[in-house]
Amino acid sequence: MSEKDDRRSPRRSRSIPVRVKGQDSDGHEFIEDTSTLVVSWNGALITTLRPLSGGQTLVMMNRENNKEASFRVVGMRTDRMIEAGELGVECLDPEEDLFNLGDVNAMNSDA
Repeated sequence: MSEKDDRRSPRRSRSIPVRVKGQDSDGHEFIEDTSTLVVSWNGALITTLRPLSGGQTLVMMNRENNKEASFRVVGMRTDRMIEAGELGVECLDPEEDLFNLGDVNAMNSDA
């Protein structure tokens, strides 16, 4: 079985401007304007300048539609040659449709 088959929902490459609020690994509150790289009903991959740890919770707002949802950090990938990293987050409120993905069945037929 491929990794794609294990996904709870299909992923789409989409750059959506978002505002991320939470606490960094040192416990300092932050707000960062960034964007998504990939989105799905169950999460997203975003760029970030913040070092964050797995399990941390964040609030993300889509700056195009002002919808907000809570997320949990599931992974961080950084490249020592650049400052920004990629952060994998799992949506704790998937019914919010933060990224305007619409009907999940319609997304499945796009794949």
